[in-house]
Amino acid sequence: MANDFSCEIANVQGFLCELSDSASLFSGFACTIRRNNRQFVSQLYPAKKEESGLAVLAFETSFLVLIQSLGVWLLPFMRFFSFLGQEECYMLVIPLVYWTVDAALGLRLFVVLILSNAVNVFLKWAFHLPRPYWVERRVVAWGHETSFGLPSGHAQNAASVYGLFAFVAQRRLLRFLVVFGIFLIGFSRLYLGVHYLRDVLAGWGIGLVLLLCVLRVEERVVVWAKKQTPGRIFLYLFISSLFLLFFLLGFLQLFQGIPLPQMWVDNALVQWPNEPIAPYASESAATLAGTWLGALGGAVWFYHRYGSFRTDGAMKQKILRYLVGMIGLFVLWAGLRAAFPSSADSVGMVLRFLRYAVVGLWTTALAPLVFEKLGLVHHARHTESE
Repeated sequence: MANDFSCEIANVQGFLCELSDSASLFSGFACTIRRNNRQFVSQLYPAKKEESGLAVLAFETSFLVLIQSLGVWLLPFMRFFSFLGQEECYMLVIPLVYWTVDAALGLRLFVVLILSNAVNVFLKWAFHLPRPYWVERRVVAWGHETSFGLPSGHAQNAASVYGLFAFVAQRRLLRFLVVFGIFLIGFSRLYLGVHYLRDVLAGWGIGLVLLLCVLRVEERVVVWAKKQTPGRIFLYLFISSLFLLFFLLGFLQLFQGIPLPQMWVDNALVQWPNEPIAPYASESAATLAGTWLGALGGAVWFYHRYGSFRTDGAMKQKILRYLVGMIGLFVLWAGLRAAFPSSADSVGMVLRFLRYAVVGLWTTALAPLVFEKLGLVHHARHTESE
């Protein structure tokens, strides 16, 4: 067994060397494109984007103006539904499910959210399209975003993450409410002036396709994973997290040399003077890769050590479990944020990766151990039938 594990380590070391060489080659290729192939770039993103009349379809702008004309009284409601699709809300909802409802469902939500975000970041950089208020000043920006517009991350994540809720829901009424909530999250992004209709429709479609793909393969992945040793799964998770990180960073290198139209920058600053757009921000790559490694690695370790995390118990236990867990999560998330530099260089990226890995590890492994020490949950060793 030791010799096999040593062989695995040697294979991984060789893979990492090849991955590093590939990343260097990709970075060099990206630099070559930015330096020598401006004509190619201009063909992909023609200069006509500088003209506002050609950057936005007239009917989409008119549609947004019509929606916003419904009245300011809708603003608090739309901001609430928009919040349901933000990172902060998922940080509240997914741990709640993992610790108090169903740990397996909570882990599935983790996986879907990370994959959806990774796809969304990739597509935003690839499409390179603006948000409405970057182009048309008639659109009131009741919200602000610094990333590109297509596809809508709120709509896509809602369709995939909350779509999973709808898929597992037993009651029709609950399923209808979840689907209606997904619609309102997307609609709120139109009302707030931060997305075109095409952005939201694309987000819903991509999120649904992603969810269906996950549902199709997840059972086979679970069966395969249960046949692997913990050490081997950790290695696969580590490799996949590095692949996700280097792939997104490498793709960003390919496109971040494309200059933003000054019109986009100026129009965005008119409505949000203190929020300059930064669509080429690379922090999301480290966030996603770190969370992937920490959350899934913690879940695998806990399962092989203690069995499936049990969420049963009295309501008082569940409430205390959630409060203790969220306090720990916030302390780690905010504390490491204050302790680690937030620079976009390699050191900052590594520290951000570690920060979110720790947050993910806390959610799926460390917090459940604390719950057990405090008598808020009881574990049973898993059996082969699990």
